[in-house]
Amino acid sequence: MAEFFLLVDTNPSDCRTSCSCVYTAFLALNGTTEAFVYGVARSGNDVGKLGIAHAVVGCVFALIAPGLVRKHGAVGLVAANCISMGLRSMYSLYYARGYFAKMGSRRSSVVGILCRILPHAMVLGVFGASFVITRASNNMLYYGQIAAGG
Repeated sequence: MAEFFLLVDTNPSDCRTSCSCVYTAFLALNGTTEAFVYGVARSGNDVGKLGIAHAVVGCVFALIAPGLVRKHGAVGLVAANCISMGLRSMYSLYYARGYFAKMGSRRSSVVGILCRILPHAMVLGVFGASFVITRASNNMLYYGQIAAGG
């Protein structure tokens, strides 16, 4: 399951921590998209549909979490939560697409909306560079000590 996060690591605590960092990004996406839905919902019916979507996602989580935890331990639990947050976000993005289409926006596709809520390219670049630097330093320092017998 660690491959899911593209953060394969031989140290289990490092892998759990890395996966939790990925989960934080899913939480942020979900928080942003759901805040939008609650901010622009015009009726109780819209909020009710979001509640139904949450109930369905809760059922999906209840079905997939036990198997993922049994197979992958704590990383499986984090993966199940990521899937749940991703599904919740997808519903909110679906709602946003419909909202912007009604407003006459030409860029109302889900991909277009996602592209507009992503951080600036410079921020993403710095994030990527920090990941590479952190990974390299971990490999050189931590695993270098283990290989040297320290």
